[in-house]
Amino acid sequence: MDVKFARRATSKARKVKKVSRACPWGFHGPYDLSQSLGIPGEVNHPLVIEKMQEVVSKCKEKNVAVGTFADDIKTAKSWISLGVQYMAFSVDVGILYETSKNIVDNLVN
Repeated sequence: MDVKFARRATSKARKVKKVSRACPWGFHGPYDLSQSLGIPGEVNHPLVIEKMQEVVSKCKEKNVAVGTFADDIKTAKSWISLGVQYMAFSVDVGILYETSKNIVDNLVN
């Protein structure tokens, strides 16, 4: 992926004219976007947030539900505050790790 991909993704969101009733939504991954912008893994970088805001705004104008991915609660809340309507949260191993760590921490303390 490269910067051209990020530009195309933003451009496509701007050009949405008709949304299929079968699929009136879009999913935009911050990790893919950060990679495309040349700042891999920096999902909280101001440029990533700016581009996500553009996508969310354009999708809202066209009544397209927009979703994304978040690793943690703080990031999820941040994306929600920007207007993201649905979320893929963490990965199974991450959720299992955090829950197990919380249990151990509570048992030890």
